[in-house]
Amino acid sequence: MGDESEARRASERGGAGLVRLGGAGVLVSIFVHAVVNWALKEFPSPSLSEAQLDAYMTDQLDTWAIVHGARAVAVVGMVLFAAGLFERTSCRSDAARGWGVVGLLGTAMLATNLMITNGLETLGYLGIDLLRQNQELFWLLRNVTRTLFTTELTSWVLVFVGFSVAGWLSRSMPRWLVLLGCASAVGAMVSVVFIVDTLGSGWTAAVAPVTGFAGMIWFGSLGVLMLIQGRK
Repeated sequence: MGDESEARRASERGGAGLVRLGGAGVLVSIFVHAVVNWALKEFPSPSLSEAQLDAYMTDQLDTWAIVHGARAVAVVGMVLFAAGLFERTSCRSDAARGWGVVGLLGTAMLATNLMITNGLETLGYLGIDLLRQNQELFWLLRNVTRTLFTTELTSWVLVFVGFSVAGWLSRSMPRWLVLLGCASAVGAMVSVVFIVDTLGSGWTAAVAPVTGFAGMIWFGSLGVLMLIQGRK
């Protein structure tokens, strides 16, 4: 009996550790995302001339090397976050487990998409001389990565809906976070369904940034909650 109790306590401590690790992981991911996309990387304007684009590629070369390595850290943090959030929700409610699996599958899609996008941009970095000679190829790769980023929102839908419903069923997530997650899922779905308008600066072009900002609040708030509370 004593051995069973000790094993149960060890399991609970391990689960709490995973939850806190996941909370720290997503906070690191958000930090990396902010530094990479808002501070380090400068996205090229389609109106650049050939000379300006050549200067852009020369100026951004060292930054690209840092960016593409740092993104791997963000992906690892997201996977740890999903594992920790699944542990937090599923340990409280069997009914939440299925929805948690939906969130896990969405995270797998998200991580795969991010790595493919990062790989294509790394390919551009390695073939920078070729891109200088054929700038149409540069813009083609740029548009491919933009499309992949937008379709990434499909995986956000699964992450938001899966984990938000799991958090509601298990009562492990504040109601406002459940509502924010579901609202963000709707915004992400609208951006993807009308992807042509989203990429072409149509009426849904403003939806994706708003959804992204709301998503960052959702991820960050959950990260802090998981880091502080663990499995509680």
